[in-house]
Amino acid sequence: MIKGTCVLLALALAIALSAPATVAEEITVGVLHLASSGPIFIAADKGYFKDEGLEAKLVFFEAAQPIAVAVVSRDLDVGVTAFTAGFFSLAGKGGITVIGAQSREEPGYHLIAYVASDKAYDAGFKSLKDFPGKKIAITQVGSSFHYSLGLLADKLGFKLSSVELAPLQSMPNMASALEGNQVDGALMPASLAIPLIERGKAHLLGWVGDETPWQLGALFTSPKEVAEHRARLERFVRAFDDGKRHPSRSRKSVVIPSLAVMQPDQHVTRTNQVGIALRRQALGTRELGFEVLTDPDNGLRSAPTRTAIAVLSASRWVGGDVAQLPASS
Repeated sequence: MIKGTCVLLALALAIALSAPATVAEEITVGVLHLASSGPIFIAADKGYFKDEGLEAKLVFFEAAQPIAVAVVSRDLDVGVTAFTAGFFSLAGKGGITVIGAQSREEPGYHLIAYVASDKAYDAGFKSLKDFPGKKIAITQVGSSFHYSLGLLADKLGFKLSSVELAPLQSMPNMASALEGNQVDGALMPASLAIPLIERGKAHLLGWVGDETPWQLGALFTSPKEVAEHRARLERFVRAFDDGKRHPSRSRKSVVIPSLAVMQPDQHVTRTNQVGIALRRQALGTRELGFEVLTDPDNGLRSAPTRTAIAVLSASRWVGGDVAQLPASS
């Protein structure tokens, strides 16, 4: 009896050892080296993607707009970055579908800083109203930095055209130009701005979130990716959700019969509508089941992207953090 049991155990062990290991499915993700994509980094570091049977290959970029281009061309499966003019242009042609939120500029949460170079500060560039006539570094025309400056121009009543923009194509280039006094100022993420400020190479003028809160970015993919790899995206979003919830990682008991997507934030409601510069097509509203309206307060905003201010109506959100896409036909 004992001998027979040992033989069976040996056979079972041999079969287990000879069985091929489960291979994680690769998914490529375009991101920047910024805290705004923190849930992605946490999910990768803590093994949440692996728990979903995924190998998340993070592809780092120096600006946001090329990520949207790479998603549309299928060089990337997913992008997690800021809204840009290039993003809206591609989305308006049906090339992009937003399936979740990335980050939002809010008062007290410091992400993008307005900063002045040391030389310009000494010459009198000491407040936000001093932007006109200055040379300001951004990554690219149509970037989130460009749009944030447009929002500030609207708020303070100066013309965006009164500011000389220096699109330097990458954030390291912006930092170098600012430190070398080649520009008067810049809009840049805290991760770059704070070290420069601490070394006395730049001076903080304020934070975008304190001045002009707005929905900065999104988790997005292509419609073809949704059609061809819906199950993989479901697993990816679950891991992304776990990264957002870390360290508790607790999920609410919500039935998700189809692709789960992250709720942008608690501000997206009928009574507290969030203005987001995007075209009606940009969010794939038919797939998401959202109602997109014109902002009654702002109408068309004179923003760098020259697009309508749209508002998400959250009447169809379910649960606290999870929404549902209609089941695929």
